[in-house]
Amino acid sequence: MRLAHPPEDIRDTSFYPPLCRRLESGQSRSRKLADLVYEELQVNFQSGEHSSVEDAKYVSQLWSTYAYQLDVHVATHSNVSLLSRCVRVSTE
Repeated sequence: MRLAHPPEDIRDTSFYPPLCRRLESGQSRSRKLADLVYEELQVNFQSGEHSSVEDAKYVSQLWSTYAYQLDVHVATHSNVSLLSRCVRVSTE
């Protein structure tokens, strides 16, 4: 599809500090979607074959839970600031 969105319109739950995992060093790291959904929504998914439809469903539920807080956070921080607060963990 090759869709592009302006940075100010992006709401990435993996970079939202309250949803990141806090390390002993004080640094924040993003969490795996399955762990985040389990901890926040008490739903165990991604146990079988990967489904992007299922991923989207649970990301939407997370989004609806944190929509207001994410919007306030983005309005008060630049996306550069948001992205620098939580480091994405490589899954490879």
